[in-house]
Amino acid sequence: MTKILFCCFITSFTSHNVNFFINENEISNEEVNEDVEHSSHQITNYMDEDFEHSSHQIQNFSVSGDCSNSFNNGNSNSSSCVLEFYLSEALHDIKQDVSVEFKPTKEMRFKDVDEGINFYKRYAEKAGFDVRLNTLRKVGDITKHRFLVCNRMGKPKLNPTEHNTIYRVTDCKAKIIVKRVKGTSEYKFDKFQENHNHELEDTFHLKSTRSLSYSDKDFIVRASTAKVGATKAYKLKSTLKGGFQYVRGKAVDYRNFKRDMGSIIGFRDAQLIVNKMNDRKNNYPNYSFFIDVMRIMYSLVFVPFTVIDHHKSSVTVGAGLLSTEDVDSYKWLLEQFMKAHSNKQPFLVLTDQDATLKQAVESVFSQSKHRLFELYLSVEFLKNTNFKKRFNKLVWDIYIERHIFERSWELLMKEFNLEDEKWFKDIFENKEAWVPAYFNDFPRCGLMKTTSRSESINSFFNTYSETENFFLNFMMNYNAAIKKQRYTQRKLNRKTKGAKYCWRSPRMIEQHAAKVYTSKVFFEVQKEIYKGGWFCEVKDLGEGDGWEIFKVIHKNQKHEVKTTYKVELKYDEKEVSCTCGHFNQFEQYILRRWTKDVISLNYQLSRDRFDEEDEEVTKLVNEVFLNVEKALDIVRHDKQKLACLAKKTEILLNEVKSNCSSDKPITNSDILEKLYNVTIPEEVEIFVPEVQHNKGSRKKRLIGEVEKAVMNAQTKTRKCSLCGKREPHNRRTCPSRFNAQN
Repeated sequence: MTKILFCCFITSFTSHNVNFFINENEISNEEVNEDVEHSSHQITNYMDEDFEHSSHQIQNFSVSGDCSNSFNNGNSNSSSCVLEFYLSEALHDIKQDVSVEFKPTKEMRFKDVDEGINFYKRYAEKAGFDVRLNTLRKVGDITKHRFLVCNRMGKPKLNPTEHNTIYRVTDCKAKIIVKRVKGTSEYKFDKFQENHNHELEDTFHLKSTRSLSYSDKDFIVRASTAKVGATKAYKLKSTLKGGFQYVRGKAVDYRNFKRDMGSIIGFRDAQLIVNKMNDRKNNYPNYSFFIDVMRIMYSLVFVPFTVIDHHKSSVTVGAGLLSTEDVDSYKWLLEQFMKAHSNKQPFLVLTDQDATLKQAVESVFSQSKHRLFELYLSVEFLKNTNFKKRFNKLVWDIYIERHIFERSWELLMKEFNLEDEKWFKDIFENKEAWVPAYFNDFPRCGLMKTTSRSESINSFFNTYSETENFFLNFMMNYNAAIKKQRYTQRKLNRKTKGAKYCWRSPRMIEQHAAKVYTSKVFFEVQKEIYKGGWFCEVKDLGEGDGWEIFKVIHKNQKHEVKTTYKVELKYDEKEVSCTCGHFNQFEQYILRRWTKDVISLNYQLSRDRFDEEDEEVTKLVNEVFLNVEKALDIVRHDKQKLACLAKKTEILLNEVKSNCSSDKPITNSDILEKLYNVTIPEEVEIFVPEVQHNKGSRKKRLIGEVEKAVMNAQTKTRKCSLCGKREPHNRRTCPSRFNAQN
């Protein structure tokens, strides 16, 4: 007989629950027993109705202990008592209808114990209960018996003084034995007890379905590259699956996995990233990596090196992490960047107005032209739209001459009474660094008028990375961002090659430009050709020193003279010279960096330099997913065909499991090594130092869960009682325990 305790709080009487009116001051114990006997038929009927589908019946009951005034909040009539009900085990024969092919039989044979255990676990998942490994009997290294029981086996430790306690164990007798066949190396099932004494559960409520698969963990890690946390990843997965009941695990399991990843990486983070970078340096011929151990710190400043490609899109050619924003740090970074590019200095460097960065650039890139982005106007000047319009028109006129600019500036300041404004005086003194009229002597193809490109790159990387990231996570997110840039560039290349244009003039030069330049550049050239035909007047001035001399008058839309240029030609040598200065620097007047074939075809077809995954494996995985999705799309609305497809995939899954069984259990460390393509080091030489604060950072900040995991990983762990090592596991989860069982 199974004993179950029901605590009935004496508060009110309804016909829908098992409550009793018992007033200690007026009713004696004999009267209580009479009331109990009188109510036995009512309780039995109530329980019969509640457990009708499982044939539950209450045989008898008794009152255990005296009614007490516990939970009495000032009301003497509010009491409680404990009732003990005895349920008949013979009537608790609950079993689930499971297909015959998944039900254990004595005739089945298995090559090892694990195969039999896995088969019974699949049956349990179909039936609606969880399995617990029980007694193991071995002779030497050979397993003779392995008992598998329902996880509700065992009797609850009842304590009448405890309230609001839910007992999972019900002394369930369902079990099976995986037994070695005498005289062979095979195993069979024995003493299969199918019936349970408790309600069976839906599959998505079982503990076995809460364990995250490799695909689930891979989804959590890859979702982080899109700045999606563990909880949001769980919600996203449930939406894609069609409901929370179809997702393995719960939100807390997703968060726990991310926490466990942080515990494993922890203090090894710096060592892992250094090993990863050195591995890249050894395997990729043109990859450069430089590190100063003192600069490996969290809360680092991300410094990307941004250039403009032949589609006039911003791309990243390098990046650095700095612990402090001082001159020495920037100088170190620029020196390593130059070293990675064979000590070649860039022709033009654009930065903001940061004084420390300016000093570092002028010191390291001594041969480069250093210019600033546009200087932002303060709010009070932006309110005057007329001033803002005239200011921008004056500053960004690439055709204006220097003496005209200085005169126009003086008149503008005088008109708006800004002669004594210190800010305007300072920027005018530094006009050579930001006004286009003062650097007509070199190509301005990569000139950015505003910081919008720089801000766009920062925003672009912010969509992939978070401030709480480990180095490994940051590197994975950085690779994802670089892959996105490369994908965008390939897409623009394909779009340019197949582009067809509408001609705006009958000139052959326009058609030639369409064959040479990318689409983005061609539209700009086409605009200049159109304007040259409609807004320019050419006058022949004769010859001089072997040059044909022409005067080109540039007019605006009102046909007013805007500016005048002197153009000299040598037809035989195909040389051109113009006072605008734009043709003096170009090699044969077509800069190759804007052409379609600036990137070789071999490089475009080569494997992504930052892709460390096996490309063939990734391709096959996506092909499998695609085939399954196509099959689902075909039979999605046909229930019969869909059931047939589900059955075939299940048979295929069982076949794969039987052919690809692994003796070694896959741990989170193994999964981390596969996902991040790293090897967990046994010894750590480079540690993660304390977090430092930089410009604009707060002295006090919130500590995230990942950083907490790092701090916990650095604390001394408890010793495992089985293996004796100080590792983040206990006797139950010790790897040596699994090895011994196998």
